[in-house]
Parts: sequence; C-alpha cells; structure tokens
Amino acid sequence: MMSVDMQHFLDEKGSTHQVPRQAKELADHFGTIVTAVTLDFTGRAIEVTGVSCRNSDSPHCTGAIIGKLGENSGRIEWHCNECKDAGFISGWQGTLWDCCDHAQA
Repeated sequence: MMSVDMQHFLDEKGSTHQVPRQAKELADHFGTIVTAVTLDFTGRAIEVTGVSCRNSDSPHCTGAIIGKLGENSGRIEWHCNECKDAGFISGWQGTLWDCCDHAQA
C-alpha cells in the first residue's frame, strides 16, 4: 500500500514548477485524484477519470482508479479496481489540487 504526502511535491511557494520532471509526473497523477475527490467531497467512492493504474508490479494493468475521502477527512483513499493496487494521499489540504471550496456535496 502506497502512502503519498502531496507536500513533498511542492516548493516553498506551493508550486510544482521547481520539482524534477519525474516528481512532477507523480504529483500530476496523485493531484488528479485529489482534485476529483475534493470536487465531489461526498465521501462516496468515485471513479477518477483521466488517471490510469501505475502499478509497477502490473505494468499492463488497465484498471480504473477509484478514490474517496477517508473517514477522518485528512486523507484520500484510492485503489485500482482491477489489480487492487491501493494507497493513501495526505497533505492535500490547501494545495493547488484541493477543490473543497468548489465541492458539489
């Protein structure tokens, strides 16, 4: 199970402009999950469009990423519906990916 802190991808200004290319790609991947979940913000599990599975143990997985706000609201839970790769995202609050202010609850 993977655990990601979005703060690790940000510079002191809250931007990803200064991070290496590979780190930015990961930030974009997990940031898309954060954006989708925080736009919905109902706590229900949703399929995150535009994000495919990145499981290195199963590189040809074509599963969909399912995300939801965790029970404590401090982290976002995600998993692949095919290979069952899964993880948690923390440190997303107040970042450029946090869309709670625009949520459709």
